[in-house]
Amino acid sequence: MTGETALKVAVTLAHYEIVDELIKAGASTNISITNPIINTTMNCTITQCCAMIIAIKNTPVNEINQIMQKSVQDKFINSAIDMGLQQIKAQEEAKHIKTLQLLLKVTPQPEDDPYSLIAAAEVGCTPAVELLLKAGYDPLAFFSSSGLYNTFLKIVRPTSDYNTLTKACQQGHIEIVKLILQEPVDLNATQNNVLTPLMAACTAKEDNSKIVRLLLEAGADPNVKFQSSEKSRRNGDTALTMAIICNKTKELIQLLLEKGADPNVQSESDNPLLNGRTPLMVASSHDNLEIVQLLLKAGADPNAKSKNGTTVLAYAVCLGQKTIVQELLKFGAATTNSIRIELNEARASLEVEMSIVHLCVSKLMQESQFIYFKDSQPTLTNFLASKFKTTTDQVVKGVKEFISKTTVDDTIEILRLLLEATPQPEDDPASLIVATIIGNVQAVELLLKAGYNPKAPLSSSKYFQATLPIIMKQAPLPKEMLEISCPSLVFACIGGHLEVVKSLLKEINDLNHQQETGETFLMLACECGHKDIVLTLLENGADPNICDNDGDNALHHALYSSSSEDNNIDDIIETLLSWNINVNRKNNDGVTPLMIASEKGYTEVLVLLLEEADPNITDSKGRTALMHASFNGQSEAVALLLMTYNADPSVIDNNRLSALCHAAYGGHNKVIDTLLNNYNPNQEEMVKAVTVACYGGHKKLIKLLAAKIYFTKHQEEILNACVSDDVEFMINQTSSDLCTPLIESTGLTPLMIAASCGSDGVIQALLDPQ
Repeated sequence: MTGETALKVAVTLAHYEIVDELIKAGASTNISITNPIINTTMNCTITQCCAMIIAIKNTPVNEINQIMQKSVQDKFINSAIDMGLQQIKAQEEAKHIKTLQLLLKVTPQPEDDPYSLIAAAEVGCTPAVELLLKAGYDPLAFFSSSGLYNTFLKIVRPTSDYNTLTKACQQGHIEIVKLILQEPVDLNATQNNVLTPLMAACTAKEDNSKIVRLLLEAGADPNVKFQSSEKSRRNGDTALTMAIICNKTKELIQLLLEKGADPNVQSESDNPLLNGRTPLMVASSHDNLEIVQLLLKAGADPNAKSKNGTTVLAYAVCLGQKTIVQELLKFGAATTNSIRIELNEARASLEVEMSIVHLCVSKLMQESQFIYFKDSQPTLTNFLASKFKTTTDQVVKGVKEFISKTTVDDTIEILRLLLEATPQPEDDPASLIVATIIGNVQAVELLLKAGYNPKAPLSSSKYFQATLPIIMKQAPLPKEMLEISCPSLVFACIGGHLEVVKSLLKEINDLNHQQETGETFLMLACECGHKDIVLTLLENGADPNICDNDGDNALHHALYSSSSEDNNIDDIIETLLSWNINVNRKNNDGVTPLMIASEKGYTEVLVLLLEEADPNITDSKGRTALMHASFNGQSEAVALLLMTYNADPSVIDNNRLSALCHAAYGGHNKVIDTLLNNYNPNQEEMVKAVTVACYGGHKKLIKLLAAKIYFTKHQEEILNACVSDDVEFMINQTSSDLCTPLIESTGLTPLMIAASCGSDGVIQALLDPQ
């Protein structure tokens, strides 16, 4: 019922005398075995069954030995246990070997299935392998050709393909390898997705130097390349590359090189980041200085490029490997080589070059700076993710790992090494610009000392010229970006990097230099709220009264800052005022700094400005600071201007509207209360205020202001009905009353009021009278 036979039981228990008797009695050597995991039963030979038992019996002894050695600390006890286990293993093995020998005698020819030989080789059972080889089993037959494997074991233990020789090499069974090599063997034959014996030895978990030497002396070619019919990161790798990937010893690598391994071989990986990598690049990526030195002495080219243009020096810089960088430079690695970054936009491939120095400086970026960039430019981050065929989270993770690979001090030291090895500074200012954006003063000073030009315009950078057009399609950046002159100081002022600014000022003498838009460095620092930089620029000769193309001076720019949550704006304004800036300066629209502060409600700034500023100056539209504050609902600023500085609320602008009208249009009840508490507008002004409140659709405000107009009782009833959507009242009115403007001077009709208040019923009644 269970498929068991007497012969199978005897083989399993290694009762070779019984096996002998059963075979003589004509017991069938074909049996069936069951795999309970996949609930499959299949036929096999008794020889295969015996090989399986040998494999099973060999493995547990080794595992028990390891467990005991970890548990028992006494060396003598461990030694005794080890001897005991080995004796048990030898006794068990001897019985099964004798059984196997009996079985092979009655087998007229070797089986086609290589399972028996591979199973014996995998566990290092040399006597069993020797018997099977003598019986004619093929040591080069692949496991994939085994029926037993394909239908019985593959699901349980899926694996890449191999044969007896490669498995013995990988497992470190040198005696078995020697046995196989006694017959002529093609050690360099290749097959898709299969390691050669030398590759197998070089990728073993344990050090296989002896087997590697044996194979090389037997004719193994160290330059045979791994082949795959499918996508594989290993494509084109040789035994040397694989050995370095697996962190093999210096002695093993030396052996491969002595036997002719090419130190400049390049992979053909399907992974674009690995395609074209050399053994030297692999050693560098593994931070293995000894192997790097060994390869360089053996003739490895430190300037070889992978398919994406990356050099080994770039690898070392990315990983922050200071000593490897030093070694590469000693052997002539060129710092002038560029890394090619491929970006695809609108089906067109664009190659962007980044220098090694630029790459090194980029590593100085802090994680917080990158996170800010990611959060402020999510579209661009998504774009980068799509180009690298990954997720945004993976891009973020990758950049964080790139940034954290080394300390700032190590990166600075690497930068110093690179600059010392560079005969002259790059023509491209990108490295210096990036260093100033990051704000690392040590990097900036090293670059300046090396001769980098801080005055070079952004348009002179090939890197920015290539990347900005693509970035601009993905993220909102001004078109004038490429026209920025003295970009290093510009970005330092914007970023608030005081020490960087001080360093750059030693090289840039014209502090009043203006961009094409007319902006100065002082204006940028003011607008970005960097008070220390503002003071530094002023102390070094910056003129606060220069105006940009819009007519704005530094005070205007300080007030254009997006927030006044901290004291920076107040401090900057106070600093500028102490340097005799024109506080009443009008820009091209006639707007003064006081007007900007008023519309933003910066009351503390108003106090500072109003020591000299005229509150009744008007802009090109005739509006005063009070109007600007009123229109934007800044009640505290309105109160300050009215009660402390006597701003005139009766002034009207070019449209003949007062501050009250501006507040009414915006629906700012609190501002209106403040205005009405401080002066008594005439009827004409009140009529205009009601009209603009109507245009703004402010119900409550219309009623509040209308109460101060001299309406007849009937006009007041019509207005209230329009505001409250009293249809019944409106239906009972004469058509002449409803068509007559309630306010003659502004032409405000009942229909206009109803429409502004959303009184749909009244609107319908007015448009379709019964």
